[in-house]
Amino acid sequence: MGYEIFYDRRFILLDGKFIPLCQHGSNNCFEYNAQGRLISEKTWSVMNYLFPKRYIFSEEEIRALAEEYEKGSFFKSRYRRFEPGEFKKWFINGMKNAKPLEYYLEYGNRLYIAKHYQNKVERSYPKTSAELFTELSLAVLSDVDWLEIGFDGRDIYLPKRKRKKREKQRYPFYYVLINDKGHYLCRLTRYGYRYAVFTSYYVKKFKKESEALRYMNKYRLDKEWGFEVKRIDEPAML
Repeated sequence: MGYEIFYDRRFILLDGKFIPLCQHGSNNCFEYNAQGRLISEKTWSVMNYLFPKRYIFSEEEIRALAEEYEKGSFFKSRYRRFEPGEFKKWFINGMKNAKPLEYYLEYGNRLYIAKHYQNKVERSYPKTSAELFTELSLAVLSDVDWLEIGFDGRDIYLPKRKRKKREKQRYPFYYVLINDKGHYLCRLTRYGYRYAVFTSYYVKKFKKESEALRYMNKYRLDKEWGFEVKRIDEPAML
């Protein structure tokens, strides 16, 4: 069965409106990388199903596009489908993280515009938002058969977010997960879990009982390995 996988979305902010760029590809299509290895095909394109030959949209139009695309059946990975309402939310949230063209260029990315005519293809790389707006405006008025917009590469280069280091606090007690074998959960692994036979530095600790229960239920630890929540009346830095 063929289906479309959506890998990423990077909306471009342009004069208060948006260019909804998404990276996607068919599960049946592959390409070779520089090392000659077969990898999944990934393509950037503007999501403009309701508005052909238009590439810049208002917030209201983005929401209308989201409603329309929600009717489709898309996947977020090769084996995971978008749940009902999830694609719509994912698409709309692209507006929250939209950046002007200059932001993407600053970190080494290139945006291309490929104008497909009957007998030729013209490719350009706008350097500013003004150039991008002008090129798109002129293209709409021209006799271009098909306009392609995307980033010139599979990967987008962006600055890494620095997480604020949280200072630990001293708690008079904490919660752990223990099963009927006397195993205290340290961490989950690909094939099961690591454990300790006594409460130590490596045991996974929770500040609240509700946090421990939520974690246990999320990974079905009670059903899979018989874990339950236990309170440890010892001080700990968490």
